[in-house]
Order: sequence, then C-alpha cells, then structure tokens
Amino acid sequence: TPAMLPYQVQVLEHTLPAPKDWKYHLDLWQSPYAISRMYGVKDWSKAHFAAMKPYMQELAKVGQKVITATIIHDPWNSQTEDIYGTMVKWTKKKDGSWAYDYTVFDKWVQFMMDLGIRNEISCYSMIPWNLKFYYYDEAAGKDTFIIAKPGTAEYTAHWKPMLTDFAKHLKAKGWFGITAIAMDERPMKDMQQALAIIKAVDKNFKVSMAGNYHPEIEAD
Repeated sequence: TPAMLPYQVQVLEHTLPAPKDWKYHLDLWQSPYAISRMYGVKDWSKAHFAAMKPYMQELAKVGQKVITATIIHDPWNSQTEDIYGTMVKWTKKKDGSWAYDYTVFDKWVQFMMDLGIRNEISCYSMIPWNLKFYYYDEAAGKDTFIIAKPGTAEYTAHWKPMLTDFAKHLKAKGWFGITAIAMDERPMKDMQQALAIIKAVDKNFKVSMAGNYHPEIEAD
C-alpha cells in the first residue's frame, strides 16, 4: 500500500576543497592509445593531444594524482584492447652502447602536469608479464627484443644503463622526486631483484607496485 514517509535531511557545514587538495590517492590508469584509435589520429600528434584533453581534464577534476607512463613496449602482454606502446625509445648503437629518446615521455608528462595532474609519475614496467624487452638494433637495422628474467646477467645489463640515464634525465627535468618505477602484480622474488638494481642506481628512486602485499618489500 502506498504510504507517506516523512523525513528530514541535515546537510553538514563542510566545504569540499579543490580537487588538487584532496588527500586520497586517486590512481586511475590512462590509456592514450585507446583514444588515438577511437579518434583515428596518429599517436602523439597535435590531434591526439587535443582528443585526450577533455578526458584528462575530467580526471584532474575528480582529484587524479598520478600520470601513467610506459617506459617499455607492451608491459601488460597485450591483455588490454589497445596495446601500450613505449614512451621511451630504446636504441642499441652499433658500438653496443645504448641511447634513449624521451621525447614522447616528456610531452605526455608535461601535458598532464599542465592539466593539474602532477603528484606522481608511475613508469611501467621493469617486469612485464612476458619478460620481453623491445628495442631498436642499429647494427641490424630493425626492431627486436630480448627475453630476460630478473636476477639474470642479461636483465641487469639491460636495465642498469637505462635507469642510470633515466635518473639523470628526470633530475634535469625536475621530476625525479615524483617519479616511481612501477610494477604490476609481480612475484616478490622478482620484485626483490628489480629493487636491488633500482637502489644500486640511485637509492632515492621511488618504487610503486599494484598487486599483492608483500611485507618483506613494503619498506622499499
């Protein structure tokens, strides 16, 4: 039977601060590559950034704190609809040395910062799900990859030069203090191997993880 239910609403005298001042750590991952596909634009073109702007502005308005960046190609082993490309171009020179191009990374980070998202840069990932690490081989004249497991000599040789160069670049940009090398759902032993390399390069490098809680590495 329909009935009348009288009620009162008491509105407390609180004022919500501006989103940039909200305390909670909102970390919704962004996928620039989904937007370029949906809008049919070239990755990292002016049209791409224009298409992304309203979405990223909405994120900023709800208190987003973190910029999602990729420092390798396909860190999630193609489990997403749109494969994440790398924002850092890795090149193995003919003499065996390495060169790293941060052009896309810099543009993306600055774009997000200009919209008000500037608390943290999470860089995925030193431990991709398939352990494949792509790069351009100058001597062979083509893109290729290696498979390297944390704890092996190949893995250390691949990551130590990059992290050393990356730390230098981040410090020059003034971003080192807010940048975290980020991993997703990785086993504790692999995390310990990666942490050893990161801290050997710079003990002040921050590390972030989305995944199971491991008390053994929580302090790191």
